[in-house]
Order: sequence, then C-alpha cells, then structure tokens
Amino acid sequence: MQDRDTRVRKKAVEALVNFGSADPAAVPALIGVLKDHDASVRAAATLALLKIGPAAQDAVAALTDAQNDKDQKVRDYAAKALERILGGK
Repeated sequence: MQDRDTRVRKKAVEALVNFGSADPAAVPALIGVLKDHDASVRAAATLALLKIGPAAQDAVAALTDAQNDKDQKVRDYAAKALERILGGK
C-alpha cells in the first residue's frame, strides 16, 4: 500500500476487504492509509474499516480524525464506520 501509483494503492486496500471477510489483522495498515494523499485511497480505507466493524476498535481515533477530511466520501464512511464500531455508544 506504499506504491507510488494511486491505482495500485487503492486496489491493495480493496483487496484487503474483498479477499476473505475483512480481516481485522489489516486494521493497522488501514489506519496508516487514512493519511494517504489521494482521497480515493482514503475512502477505500474507511470503507474497509466500516466493513470490518467492531473488530476495528483500534481505528477509532484515526476514524474520528477522518471525519474532518476534506473529502465528503471519506467523512461519510468514517462516520458510518465509527457508528458501526462503537455500536451507537
């Protein structure tokens, strides 16, 4: 997920979710991707964390920060991911 090509980074994030059932072991890598310079890559990471759900508890702080992202899709996915992870707490 550190390739120079945005498309490669985005596909790598999508692969983490599409292969298997959104493995919680991917959470630390996805947290790092939330800082990517490309909005589509950040959105893919927030969507992946949304799909992982409560097992992505370690991403709460990063997702909270992502709610202030300049990209609307990232903000929306971050809010939904937090809601799912925290279970309405």
